Amino acid sequence: MFRVALSLALLPLLVYGAPSKSKLPACDDNYRPCKCPSGTTFKNLTSFGIIGAPAKDVRDVMANFFDLDWQQGLKPSSTSGKPAVPGARRNFNFTGPSGGAYQITEVLTQYSSSPDGSFVQGYEQAEKPAVVKVPGGGEYHGEWALVVAQQSMIANETVVAYKNWRCEVGETFGKLLRHPNAWKWQANMRADAASSHERGIANVSSILHNSGKDSGVDISPFTIFYEVRND
Repeated sequence: MFRVALSLALLPLLVYGAPSKSKLPACDDNYRPCKCPSGTTFKNLTSFGIIGAPAKDVRDVMANFFDLDWQQGLKPSSTSGKPAVPGARRNFNFTGPSGGAYQITEVLTQYSSSPDGSFVQGYEQAEKPAVVKVPGGGEYHGEWALVVAQQSMIANETVVAYKNWRCEVGETFGKLLRHPNAWKWQANMRADAASSHERGIANVSSILHNSGKDSGVDISPFTIFYEVRND
């Protein structure tokens, strides 16, 4: 029942009616019906959760574009720019399932914050290279995300929606992908983008709980796939 209510509450921000595929514009950082490059798969998904803490505390943990400790300890190999100013970049070095290395860069496209602590952070896969191939895995042909944290009417509860739309071949976020000193592979763990975002939201709750700032009700994260389509 809660999941239905939460989804309906955020419906205006998250769901759209898609026209025919042939008339769709190419996907970009605008959240709208869009078309991926030919031969790739379009995925539109959102991970939801409620964190039992004020939005200001959630923002302190979650909103720094360069600090991803809440995202399973993921650490950029390098950064540039300022973490709250669009154009900032974070670079990652990963190891693919076959053992080969690959790099991917994400760029901050938007950031805004309200006095109550609510915030919106948008980022995307860097335009160059246009395709990032994961050794032994899939291929990134474009990825975009919006992290939306909204202070609820209850002072110590924050609604989080991690919106993601992506163009890819295969599964780019496989369970064997890991960052040295950050990612630990667990054979029994789901390892797609959805589960990673769910664990990230849950980790924010744990961080705030351990610091004595999580005094409200936590709702375990879950993900809704709005569309999966072969283009």
